[in-house]
Amino acid sequence: MSQARQRYSPLAVGVDLGGTWIRAVIVRDGRATRRVNRVSRVPELTKFLLRVLAPQRRVDSLVVAARGVWTSAERAALRRRLRRLAERVEVISDAEAALLGALGGRPGVLVLAGTGSIVLGRDGRGRLARAGGLGPLIGDEGSAFWLGREWLRLSPEAARAARTYASRPDAVARIAASRLVS
Repeated sequence: MSQARQRYSPLAVGVDLGGTWIRAVIVRDGRATRRVNRVSRVPELTKFLLRVLAPQRRVDSLVVAARGVWTSAERAALRRRLRRLAERVEVISDAEAALLGALGGRPGVLVLAGTGSIVLGRDGRGRLARAGGLGPLIGDEGSAFWLGREWLRLSPEAARAARTYASRPDAVARIAASRLVS
């Protein structure tokens, strides 16, 4: 009795590596399995992926969209650390992944404004340009952090109250209960 050959199905993994979340999507046979971990600090990515991929067989393609990865040297360093996990490894910035998700390969502009902020655009020739995304000490105008800092800078009474509350062990609860955030 001969055994029927099992059809090969490629295994692809996509990872969104942020400051507080790690999201992994594993795609096999056209079906996606999603894993989300909220973390207080991002664990070493290779160890995390080895744990997530433990029950899987060989990974054909691994794409990591990571926060703060912009230069070719930063991408190459992360790609080298991950190359034993998959046949093909690609590393891009998380903002580029968002741009691809929103526009595909078409030209356009993406504005991301949350805790941080960045504007990323692609022209008709595929060239990227960005503004912001440098963190709260250098840029990120329009981000939640920047808005809060500007509000405190322009509101001396609120700034005094915030400094008083910040020195208390129950600062978050006190600020939430105060008129500071009305």
